Amino acid sequence: MKLKKVLLALLASTALFSGCKKNLSSVEFTRELGLGYNWGNTMEAWGTGQLETGWGAPISTKEMFEDLKARGFDTIRLPVAWSFRMADDNTIYEPLAKRVNEIVDMAIDSGMYVILNIHWDGGWINDPRYGFTKNWNKCMKKYTDIWTQICERYKDYDNHLIFESLNEEGAFDNVWNRYAASRGPNTKTAYDILNKINQKFVDIVRASGSNNEDRYLLIAGYGTDIDLTIEPEFVMPVDKKKHCMISVHYYTPSDFAILTENASWGKNRRTWGTEEDLALLKKNMNKMKTAFHDKGIGVIVGEYGCPVLNKEPESVRKYLTEVATEAYDLGFCPVLWGGSVDIYSRRNLCFDDPAIGDMYLALSKKAR
Repeated sequence: MKLKKVLLALLASTALFSGCKKNLSSVEFTRELGLGYNWGNTMEAWGTGQLETGWGAPISTKEMFEDLKARGFDTIRLPVAWSFRMADDNTIYEPLAKRVNEIVDMAIDSGMYVILNIHWDGGWINDPRYGFTKNWNKCMKKYTDIWTQICERYKDYDNHLIFESLNEEGAFDNVWNRYAASRGPNTKTAYDILNKINQKFVDIVRASGSNNEDRYLLIAGYGTDIDLTIEPEFVMPVDKKKHCMISVHYYTPSDFAILTENASWGKNRRTWGTEEDLALLKKNMNKMKTAFHDKGIGVIVGEYGCPVLNKEPESVRKYLTEVATEAYDLGFCPVLWGGSVDIYSRRNLCFDDPAIGDMYLALSKKAR
């Protein structure tokens, strides 16, 4: 009986991996990803002595991913700080790599897709003192070394695993200040840095062979900002496989989606959902449809969300519902930002607000 159970498990695993479609277009594959959830504040808990639990997250278990899968989520985005305890020669700390691998396997074995990225990671990518704008060769060597190691580790994984070039760090304000400076020659210079990084990312993955030759890749837009990413200076990398998707994040309006108290740049907004709010959301999502989706490039909203602290609960529900629905209905994959303790409770395996969980399950069933 024990042998029979083992054989059945192996057959189920084989069916999962062989069932992953390889020849879908970028847009078609994006639709396969369904609804996504960020495994945030976990393997990117920079500045702590211990990743995974350093920012309050519990130890990840397969039960958590199985629960999210049952609640309508098909994709996990796993942020990682690969520089944690990295050796001087850029060798990734093996206990970190091993634990990331275990989490990837748990999610995939639960029937989910996984987006694996380089997250903020100490800020080395766009730090004005020592990042790409100050020491291109050293930074590109580190970037290349990281992705070369990741590619080798996962080269035999099928397309349930997606690689993402960067998080939000692809913006270089010391070259062109996107918040203060008008557009000019420095604008193109700043964009060119990101364009070259993204192209190198694709080249590294494709050259690493095995299943990486066909792997679907997520390309970070400029600062993952919609308005900056649709500008002509941003160029998608050349990929002969045409398996690249574009990533932007959505925290608009920032006074509602980011602030929990008044700040120097804005006043905390407690409510959301006016006609003007809904119109702005639709306008922003349609910008990505026109610029990318309609041209055959899948769109992933790699992060979106809002705090619950100092917000009207009904506005939180409405914001998450409308953003997810608008993106999903356009054929995008919306990936909710979930930190270590907010929105969804990993410890209790439930949404803190049941109405939000009900909304996601209903939305996921639209295509099932």
